[in-house]
Amino acid sequence: MAIAVNAYTGGQPLATSGLTGTQILKLIPAPRVFMKSTPDSITAAVVPSIKTNGSLTLAGWTDLGIVSGAVKVGYAKKAKEVKTGIDNVLRAAYVNDKTGSMEFTLSQVDDIVMQNITGLTASQITSSSIYTFHLGQEDLVQMAVLLVVQSKLDQKEWQFYTPLAYVNFSFNETGDAMELKCTALLPFFTVTGQTNQDILTATVFK
Repeated sequence: MAIAVNAYTGGQPLATSGLTGTQILKLIPAPRVFMKSTPDSITAAVVPSIKTNGSLTLAGWTDLGIVSGAVKVGYAKKAKEVKTGIDNVLRAAYVNDKTGSMEFTLSQVDDIVMQNITGLTASQITSSSIYTFHLGQEDLVQMAVLLVVQSKLDQKEWQFYTPLAYVNFSFNETGDAMELKCTALLPFFTVTGQTNQDILTATVFK
């Protein structure tokens, strides 16, 4: 029996060019997360349109520092089946639940990250030396989030944007480090010029 050796077995990449030219072989992500403590409008959101090119300075946004590991962007649609008869024959299906989320872990657990993620104002004990965060006083923190993922292989950049995220956090142990794990729930919003609502925008830059 002959052994197959062809484009399928070798995993040959797409030969056609897309909207941004040659298609990436594999998205090896270099992620960074930016936030705004005051959420953007959810009725007339303006999608960011500037490629960062690896810059840590983005006008109007606050950098949250080193991201540990990969980030997760979740978008799920639950299908509801319509069946009839004693045999429960499938006749149709529709979506009855849509959810969006983000997960990322921040390595630099220090006062800047704590203030931005918790939304708390630290109590000063000693100027420039000792500050206390009173955890438990906060609710879910509302903020605009811009997740930037730069492709290691071809420098293309993906930006995932939400004008409003409900962010929760927990302390996480990874190896010998304590990190801050952040999870964000994403409500629907309307982009300026659009009539349909989005749960997240995903913009690719060549």
